[in-house]
Amino acid sequence: MGLVLTTQREASDEFWIEKAIARSSSEAKEAFGLLVRRHETAVRNLLYQLTRNRAIADELAQDTFLTAWLKLKLLDQPDRFGAWIRRIAYREFLHSARRMRLEQKYRQGWVEEAVHNDQNMDDEIGALLKPCTPLEREIMILQFGFGFTQEEISNDRGLAVGTIKSHVHRAKQKIRSSLDEEVDKTEGVPHVGR
Repeated sequence: MGLVLTTQREASDEFWIEKAIARSSSEAKEAFGLLVRRHETAVRNLLYQLTRNRAIADELAQDTFLTAWLKLKLLDQPDRFGAWIRRIAYREFLHSARRMRLEQKYRQGWVEEAVHNDQNMDDEIGALLKPCTPLEREIMILQFGFGFTQEEISNDRGLAVGTIKSHVHRAKQKIRSSLDEEVDKTEGVPHVGR
């Protein structure tokens, strides 16, 4: 018999995490399946923004949910499941990027290509982030695209919160400067540094 939502409490992630940990094998899988369905779009979108490749993002999403299933009992704050699963996704991306760099030691890997290559950054966000460094792009996408706090980004990247703030500030300055240059070009006015 399938698990059915009957109360507001049962609509929460915490309820289904509890069921996934405490129930028999089939009920646990069904409860975790519901959690996957709730969060898979956000996870896949985050990974796509980082990789700029749907196939790789889907593969990393599968790895993310497998890791989450195996580590579910270690989750300290069930009410933060969404942030926890996104952190796992980000770590899967980083592990994948490291593996790719090792495999393509003398060539530019897909991570760098996805971050640097204009062909892969044909949307407006990619164009806005073009003047930023790869780290600044990642931080901007995580904070403004997916709602990570600077503290969460700090924990994931192993950098001080002040460093994250500095990267955000520099990225914003670069974006403003780039936009100012574009406006000046379209108006035929030479750009004067600020």
